[in-house]
Amino acid sequence: MENHAIGYTVVETIWIRKLLYDLGIVIPDPVSLYYDNISATYMSANLIHHDCSKHIAIDYHFVHERVSAGDLVV
Repeated sequence: MENHAIGYTVVETIWIRKLLYDLGIVIPDPVSLYYDNISATYMSANLIHHDCSKHIAIDYHFVHERVSAGDLVV
């Protein structure tokens, strides 16, 4: 459930950044996402936990992709 919430927040953040970019406002820095669940934070940056989290694979990989691209800091 926690990773689904992070995934939803990332989707909304990407949408807002795209909207601002279309309006001519460029945000060069990555967006900081604050979350108080340590395991969810580690999973977004570390692929080692993948075996334990197959039921959240889509959200997990999406957030990890955004962190790896430098668009997001968890």
